[in-house]
Amino acid sequence: ENAESITHYNLADEIIGDAEVKVTEAAYDGLSLFISYSIRDLNATEPMGDYDEQCDMRLLTDEDYQAIYALGVGWWVDHIWIDGKSVDMPGMSGGNDVGTDTPGEILYSMQYRLDQEDVYLDGDVQISLPIGECQSLDSLVIDRENDQVALPDKGMVTFTLDCSTRDRITELTPNAETVGERWSAKVSDVVFTPIQTYVTLDWSVDAGVMQAYIDENGEGYADEDGNIY
Repeated sequence: ENAESITHYNLADEIIGDAEVKVTEAAYDGLSLFISYSIRDLNATEPMGDYDEQCDMRLLTDEDYQAIYALGVGWWVDHIWIDGKSVDMPGMSGGNDVGTDTPGEILYSMQYRLDQEDVYLDGDVQISLPIGECQSLDSLVIDRENDQVALPDKGMVTFTLDCSTRDRITELTPNAETVGERWSAKVSDVVFTPIQTYVTLDWSVDAGVMQAYIDENGEGYADEDGNIY
């Protein structure tokens, strides 16, 4: 019920050449932006991927990705645009790609940890994804001084998402610490959203233990030039 309350469906649907590109689901829980989109080869007659009984999904092959790539559509630059402003791919983001029972279709499900870029959304937000017709990276207009990339005129799929979830988030700062014989750990921050719980855990190894390890093993791996990693 919580997930359903913030999830919106069928947000965009475009035909680009021989491909259909759809934003099927999206949700914002106050920290992360969740998006599922699909790309379908309109000429395909068989589903993408090989069905795996153990994980109950269609696992994709290199040939499947190459078939979609040949359509000239799909993710072509590692940014998203929110109300026209570019956001780099945040740390801790990730996703999963699977085939579906629909012939020629791949479903991409992504989580963007916008909080890692100090980006927080509220109200109706315009989101633009670089999943349309693939463009040359040379076409990007980059403002390095302000760390921004102008919203491209082509190759984008744009939709509006209701991100009014901030009043449904609870944040605690327990600073609950546990000290072991060789380490310490502290839960510094916990955030509860309608769909997920985020726990920030700070931990460290005892300084004496770390120094003893360095004394025995060295400060780190050294390359052929003597640089320490």
